Amino acid sequence: MSEIPETTPEPAPATPKRRTALFIVIAAVILLPLLYLGGNFVLPAAIKSSHQGKNCALALSLDSFYTSIYPAVMVDKSIAVPISECALYSLAAGYEEKKAWQDSYNAYKSYAETYPKGLFSKEAHDQTAVVLTAWSQELLTEKKYEQAVGNLDLVFKSYSDASAATEAADLMSAVYTAWGTDQRESSDFAGSETTFKAFEAWAQNAKQTERAKTAQRELAQTYLAWGLALQSQKQFENAKAKLDLAISTDPEPLANAGPAAQAKTAQAKLYTQWGDDLIEKKNFAEAIERYKTVVTLSESKDQPAAKDAVAKGYLKWAASLSESEDFLGALKQVEEAGKNAATDSGKQSVESAKTDTYSAFSKSSGPQARTAMKDATKAACENKKKPALPIFGIDKDKILATIYGIDDSLPENVAAKTPGSMHYVACIEMNTETLQKTTFLWATFVREQYTWNVALRQVSTGEIAATTSIKGGTPPALPKLTYSNYLDYLFGGSFYRSRGTNPDVADLAKWLLTVMK
Repeated sequence: MSEIPETTPEPAPATPKRRTALFIVIAAVILLPLLYLGGNFVLPAAIKSSHQGKNCALALSLDSFYTSIYPAVMVDKSIAVPISECALYSLAAGYEEKKAWQDSYNAYKSYAETYPKGLFSKEAHDQTAVVLTAWSQELLTEKKYEQAVGNLDLVFKSYSDASAATEAADLMSAVYTAWGTDQRESSDFAGSETTFKAFEAWAQNAKQTERAKTAQRELAQTYLAWGLALQSQKQFENAKAKLDLAISTDPEPLANAGPAAQAKTAQAKLYTQWGDDLIEKKNFAEAIERYKTVVTLSESKDQPAAKDAVAKGYLKWAASLSESEDFLGALKQVEEAGKNAATDSGKQSVESAKTDTYSAFSKSSGPQARTAMKDATKAACENKKKPALPIFGIDKDKILATIYGIDDSLPENVAAKTPGSMHYVACIEMNTETLQKTTFLWATFVREQYTWNVALRQVSTGEIAATTSIKGGTPPALPKLTYSNYLDYLFGGSFYRSRGTNPDVADLAKWLLTVMK
């Protein structure tokens, strides 16, 4: 068998796929360095373009990629400024998105200071106002009013041209109102006054007319609450001053509702309570002046009750005077009460007080009562008239009398000690009767007997109820003249009187007891 000789196979021709791959490898080896070198020009340009297009997110993303693939020595230094600007602005915006208001404000402020003419200066300016306003809204919720006002003030001072300034103005009104209201409700009235005055000043400075009225209205409401609080503490003078301020501060003082209207209503109650307090302190004259002020402050329908309050003040004054037995002063005040009482019940109170005063007067034995009895006694006997005061003879259990015309006093069981027990007056005229008369030369000798002519008058009418005469003792006989004594009488004087004793008041008393009924 013959052997077949071995042959070496010929290499297969190259396929198209292999040629393509080889080409790509060769191209990559050549192009990649070129692309890498080209990227150092393209990426900075893209970064700058993104910055100019205000697409900081893309610019910062490209910068991050750029600086990660190129060594620092190759990095284009011209992109540092736009990248820093974008980074700072984006930082501020990021904080704003997270509601980290303080950090956002600081970042925006830092941007404005670093890039006063930067690409985002307008946006940073406007967003700073937005941040301050949003921050203030949060501070309002947290009741950090002072800081909120400070932020909003900054908006008006430095960012008044920003669109957020309009919202800030609305918010400023809300902050001041909430702040002042909280202070008022916690009884920090002085603080509330300061807050609302600052609110009013801000509104006027900002030419916010309606908001200025709001501030004035809230300030008036504070004065009203302040006045009512002082009134409850009986600090009436200070309370009056605050209520007056409530009326004068209210921008609509004539409105039917609002602080001024409420203050006017409160004033009437204030003066009433003020008068009541003065009554308790027995300062009646000033108390009545307060009650009279209530009359002037009251509407027509309320005036009768207010006038009755004045009358009541006079009656309390009268009662106090009556207790101290100044009955004449009490009656004078009762008379004044009668001039002011406006309702039937008020007038009945006056009549009751008058009756009570007369009753107390009639039972008194004090100085005024004694003087009244003395005057009534004299009037009955000299003028034959009944007394003007209806206080005599009221006591039906004690029917007693006084006497007029002699210095003697009636015994206790007959003598009246109070006007009420004084039913009668015994008017006495002393009569002297000559029983005997003798003359000797120029000397005269007489015997005289005294008599009381008594007219018993009833005090309540002034009419005579009974009469009598009470004789005194018989006078001693005239001396007998003898040769031994006539010269003594003759030269001793020109007139000699032999008198009897005065009538006995006990006899008068016995008679009175039989006729007084």
